[in-house]
Amino acid sequence: GDIQLEKGSTATSFDYREYGEELRKCQRYLPAWTGSGVYGMGVAANSTDAYAILPLPVPTRVAPTGIYASSGAGFIVSDVTSSFNTTTSMSFSQASVYTLSIKAVSAGQVANRPITIQGNSSSSIVYGTGCEL
Repeated sequence: GDIQLEKGSTATSFDYREYGEELRKCQRYLPAWTGSGVYGMGVAANSTDAYAILPLPVPTRVAPTGIYASSGAGFIVSDVTSSFNTTTSMSFSQASVYTLSIKAVSAGQVANRPITIQGNSSSSIVYGTGCEL
C-alpha cells in the first residue's frame, strides 16, 4: 500500500505525485551528480587547478555551501586536447541556487584551457550540501 507521513494527529487525503515531480522536490535539498559522464565545464587556472561550473538540476532551496565528493580518483579533468587527468581532490568554490562551482586538483593542466569535469566510474558521486533544512 501507499505510505504518507504527516505532522500531527489528523490524517489528510493521500498526495499522489509523479516520480519526476517528487525527484525535483528532493533535488531542491540535495543536488547530485552520479556515475560516469560529464558533470560540468570550466577552465584550468594553472598547471594543477581547474574550476568547473556544474548546473544544478533544479533551483535549490538555498545556495549550496559545500560539496561531498567520492574519492578524488573517481573524477577526471579533460581539456580540449583530450588529455584526461585523474583528480587528486575536489572542493567547493562557490554557488548560487542555479549553479555549483568546484575546484578540481590534478597534475598536467594547461592554464586558460577549457576543461570538463567527468565522473570516471559508476561510483563517482558529487553532492551539493547545505541546501537542506
